Amino acid sequence: MTNKSLIVKLDKSTQDFLQIIKGCSSDCVHFKNDNQWNILEIIEHIYLTDRVIYTIISGASETRNSSLEIIGDENLQKILVTNWKEKIKSPDILIPKGEITNMATLVSLLVNQRELWKDDVSKGKICIDNRIFVHPFLGKMTVIDWVNFAIHHTQRHIQQIEGIISGYSSR
Repeated sequence: MTNKSLIVKLDKSTQDFLQIIKGCSSDCVHFKNDNQWNILEIIEHIYLTDRVIYTIISGASETRNSSLEIIGDENLQKILVTNWKEKIKSPDILIPKGEITNMATLVSLLVNQRELWKDDVSKGKICIDNRIFVHPFLGKMTVIDWVNFAIHHTQRHIQQIEGIISGYSSR
């Protein structure tokens, strides 16, 4: 996978996310289905996750894989998107704190983080190579695995947001 194709996938993920939240009212973004996160909390969680992944893949690793992927795009899609209703406990660092309550601010933070990724990948500051970093649940992952994780993680939460919007509309 080339840097350009990875950037295109990251862009599409960001655009899909922006499309689903476009037009959500203030009441809707604060609405909670049962004990789940509301849309603002989900956006914060995606942003926090992206920020941590950016830090991880920007760093050095002594360990390298023989190929560019360990888990692979299709497997990550199955784990994160196809089985999106299966709960996965987030590490404490990725749990939304609710400190930012303005939707525009949260969206701006997320979009700016994605723009930084794209810029650093295109300039070679982040190398898309076979460095290995360990995920707390999935184990060893290469840089491409991590970027694909971020993309599918966003898609997973897009589906969750769709459910919240549907629950809000039908109440």
